Amino acid sequence: MLSPPEGVESTFAAATQPFGLAFDSIDDLYVSDTTTDDIYEFTSAGVESTFATGFSNPTDLLMDSSGNLYVDNYGLSEIIKIKPGGSESVFATGINSVAMAMDSSGNLYAVNTTHSEIVKITTGGTQSNFAAVNSADTMSGLAFDALGNLYVADSTLGDINKYSSSGALIGLFTAGVPESDRLFFYQNTLYATSLSTANIYQITSGGSVSTFTTVAGATGALREMAIAPVVVPEPGSQVMCLLGAAGIWIRLRGRV
Repeated sequence: MLSPPEGVESTFAAATQPFGLAFDSIDDLYVSDTTTDDIYEFTSAGVESTFATGFSNPTDLLMDSSGNLYVDNYGLSEIIKIKPGGSESVFATGINSVAMAMDSSGNLYAVNTTHSEIVKITTGGTQSNFAAVNSADTMSGLAFDALGNLYVADSTLGDINKYSSSGALIGLFTAGVPESDRLFFYQNTLYATSLSTANIYQITSGGSVSTFTTVAGATGALREMAIAPVVVPEPGSQVMCLLGAAGIWIRLRGRV
């Protein structure tokens, strides 16, 4: 069983203006770059290659259990699906999204800034309204817990709200993260970045917030986080976070 991440920091790689992160099953990291409009692939050793090109302001990335990569192609109001072999198709249209999450059944959820809603998209591509929000422009992070509840970060209010698996608003989970941004769960603990600090926060199941780590030398907000399924060279958990303004990757490791 893995212990919680320790917050051991190291620089992994650099990019021009990275936004989204996703890992595949062999620990390769995929990165969307909103300046070049490309998707890059990094091996666990940090070797970079261009994975896919021709996007329009690609934002969030999501990898499913079958190795399909989903890309929020914000500039064209669509979500692109890229299969492991590299073939691309339009998975959903009419969605201006900067944040995605996937439930245990493989349904994809995306913040739709055009209609102030969270959209549910089945594996077959059928769209439905999952939940209405006050302003999707400020909804910047989505994450599911083990029970299927969805957590939604509001970067303007600094709130993280909790929704049931049916889309009902359970209520405010915590208001303790300033300008809360990207979210993910690890061992039933929620981790969050902030648009106004260089901190990564950890939040207990009861909503108690503490600072997990402050990224040394950071001069802007941390943009994105993702967790690696496999760790090389040492066993444990890798938490990747991104300092978007400077294009610096930071690796935060935990141990078995």
